[in-house]
Amino acid sequence: MKYIKSIWPYLLAFVIFVVVTCVYMSPVLDGKLIATSDGIQGTSAVHEAAAYNEQTGERSWWTGSMFSGMPNYQIGGGRYLADSVLRPLKLLLLWGHRNVLAIVIIYCIGFFALLRSMKVDKWLAIVGALAIAFSSYFFIIIGANHHSKTSSLALMSLALGGFYLIYSGHRKTGVCLTMLGVMSGFFPHPQMSYYICFIFAAFGIAELCLTIVRKNWKEFAINTLLAAFAFGVGVGTGTANTFSNLEYAEETMRGGHSDLEKVTDKENKSKGLDLDYATAWSYGIDETWTFLIPNYMGGSSNYNIGSNSELCDQMVKKGVPRKSAEQFCQSVPTYWGTQPFTAGPVYMGAIVCLLFLLGLFVVKGPYKWAILVVTVLTIFLSWGNHWMGLTRFFFDHFPMYNKFRAVSSILVVAEITMPLLGFLALQQIVKTKETVLAQGGSTVPFVQLPNCPRSRPCVVPCFIP
Repeated sequence: MKYIKSIWPYLLAFVIFVVVTCVYMSPVLDGKLIATSDGIQGTSAVHEAAAYNEQTGERSWWTGSMFSGMPNYQIGGGRYLADSVLRPLKLLLLWGHRNVLAIVIIYCIGFFALLRSMKVDKWLAIVGALAIAFSSYFFIIIGANHHSKTSSLALMSLALGGFYLIYSGHRKTGVCLTMLGVMSGFFPHPQMSYYICFIFAAFGIAELCLTIVRKNWKEFAINTLLAAFAFGVGVGTGTANTFSNLEYAEETMRGGHSDLEKVTDKENKSKGLDLDYATAWSYGIDETWTFLIPNYMGGSSNYNIGSNSELCDQMVKKGVPRKSAEQFCQSVPTYWGTQPFTAGPVYMGAIVCLLFLLGLFVVKGPYKWAILVVTVLTIFLSWGNHWMGLTRFFFDHFPMYNKFRAVSSILVVAEITMPLLGFLALQQIVKTKETVLAQGGSTVPFVQLPNCPRSRPCVVPCFIP
């Protein structure tokens, strides 16, 4: 009975995630599909290898359908032993690759696990998981058929929660979650995983700061070794595939040279991708306001404004046939930002932004500063060619950073850390309120300002002059 009592909130959380997902993604239940050019290209890329496997029962390590022939380690080619042994578990965790509904559910579970690992109340964690999962970019990549990105973001968040648990005294659970999350989440989309590692580094520095204060170096060393072991084992399950791919990548434009790449100037050159190519999708500095205002830069490059719009009526008045006007209004380029085009803004919402700011005042300790620094840093890096000095520094000095393009996608870090700090703030407020109520309101949770006009202490910080 005690076991059932402890587990039922988690079962309820899962039911809530499933219900919300089914309501929001109801067209999928009606048999509708998301048709995307990237999805069609991806299916075409693996078709030859899939057809060969179906006809012969064997797997090929080479495909002739791309670039006049190339290895197909990452697109349905031959499988290594580790892949074969772990395949049933990976199929479950990567269910979202085959079912759009599963993507949102796995999002919610991964983010819920992260919040719970950081001691956020179960009910707050449910709301927090939904707040993170429903950030705009996480749905934009579903619409673009970038399912590998979704898997990496959700499952690496699970690993991040395990990483925190290792340092907070729950070593066995933490090691298991870290290995499980990294094993299944690191490889689907290495770029997203690389960005999530920024948060791992921030958490590690926060733990180092705590250790300097507490002087518990032995515990820190053990936890760090366990975290490194868990992360290493997770990565180790796919190293054969990864190192094979890295060897091939050195002969491509990501390796810094290719017979097919264009001739560029010396300043634009790096040991990886050319800077102008890698930073083509740089988030505008003023475009960062889309965190708060979704259509601050106009929205999408192909926005359906409807046949009843003013634009449609004006086109008809100017002599455009109504059918042509209606067709044009199904995909209007409303975006006016600096990126070549975009499927939509990075939007988190006013509530999340407010909670993040509240967290800067309410949450105490090095984790707050770690989250703030990694959030600000990744926002700066997302600006790409609008702050080329910082971008160039990372391209030249940070391992593997120059292998990735579309620098604006690093904002996935902020889309996780900002709600995370916000719900840590809510947890702190709830915890403080419970303490005050338990003590009959006799304890002041925050320093009360002199000459405060209020008759009783505030539960949240008071800024009345």
